[in-house]
Amino acid sequence: MAWKIYSIITDHFVPNPTRLRDWITGPKSNGYEALHVTVMGPENKWIEIQIRSERMHEIAEKGYAAHYKYKHGEQKDIGIEGWLDKLQEVLENNTENAVDFVESFKLNLYAKEIFVFTPDGELKSLPKGATALDFAFSIHTEIGMKTRGARVNGKLVPLSRVLKSGELVEIMTSESIKPTANWFDFVITSRAKSKIKSSLNEEKKRIAEDGRELLRRKLKQLKITLNEKTTSYMLRFFKLNSSLDLFYRVGLV
Repeated sequence: MAWKIYSIITDHFVPNPTRLRDWITGPKSNGYEALHVTVMGPENKWIEIQIRSERMHEIAEKGYAAHYKYKHGEQKDIGIEGWLDKLQEVLENNTENAVDFVESFKLNLYAKEIFVFTPDGELKSLPKGATALDFAFSIHTEIGMKTRGARVNGKLVPLSRVLKSGELVEIMTSESIKPTANWFDFVITSRAKSKIKSSLNEEKKRIAEDGRELLRRKLKQLKITLNEKTTSYMLRFFKLNSSLDLFYRVGLV
């Protein structure tokens, strides 16, 4: 029944997967059982919901022992006792179950994905180690290209800030912003890297075109024609690999 309620809640509200606590499948050592789920509520605020039955609620309020003494007299709860015995056995003995136990923790500890939220409550999946700038490009290329800043959980952070699961990320943009070469140091996703590289190449070509025209005019004043022979000579002299590099450097002057 608890999982049915959970399903209904998550049909209407976006859950935070990092804050799901299942103490029904694996109760606490004191007998506490409940299902805790955190969802994005009104005004983009986190709300924790605790789902439990009347029996679970009585244990939470009065304690495990008091509940079972009242309900069953001197009877022991085989369920919780068995769970505790099994847990103790797994921790104390070097068995295959113990290996599986450790491996499950390792999988959670070294998860390859994180889940963060947009200001509208939309859940975004990113690789572990992704930054605020990676997040911006994951929303839309144009947003990534125009990113001037970011807020994580309402606080201003650098674009290089590594994100953690469950965080709420807001990207600020500006039409005057363009990607720069140091942005490569701020991202890990292939999408962000390829878009930044493409933008920088386009910018380089634009500057190179201006540089070519500038160089042509300067050489004309010296009565020298800008042609393939002249360009090849300058490439050797300045030890450059291509005419694009030559014209780009001139354009930067």
